[in-house]
Amino acid sequence: MSIPYFFEPYKISHLPRDATAEKRWLTVGYDSKKEKGGLPRYGLFVDGGIMSNFPIDLFHDYSAVPSAPTFGVKLQYDNRRRDIKGPLQLFAAIFNSSRHCLDYDFLHKNPDYRHLIQWIPCQQYNWLDFRMKEKDKAGLFREGAVQALDFLENFNWQAYKQLRETLIRTP
Repeated sequence: MSIPYFFEPYKISHLPRDATAEKRWLTVGYDSKKEKGGLPRYGLFVDGGIMSNFPIDLFHDYSAVPSAPTFGVKLQYDNRRRDIKGPLQLFAAIFNSSRHCLDYDFLHKNPDYRHLIQWIPCQQYNWLDFRMKEKDKAGLFREGAVQALDFLENFNWQAYKQLRETLIRTP
């Protein structure tokens, strides 16, 4: 994990810059002839959660009923309104919106996946608290265990497979 400004990004220096590398870059839409400086000389890796904090879409196959469920656990259903009283709160709101945007868009377009996700409110815990007290760690774990048990007791695999079968047949 390399949350920007909390952890230093991982740097890979001396990226390949030969003709083979150029062809690979072209396959992802990077044309070194149009970019200032040509091919990149190094790469920086930061936490992918900035773009997608919950990449459950990686497991989505639109053409088939899954052979087994893929469950997701999402901390903090982040739909509550916030008062923005200054530039720091505005930055935090923009950051939170951007890190959830792609995930919420996927769930909006594929509502069947909501049946596979358990939301854990954990509102009294801070996900950036790197010095969380043992009591709070135990409370967060307990909250997750309770929510997981509730989810698993109420999940209906047969009904979900029927729902997916219907979605595949729908034009």
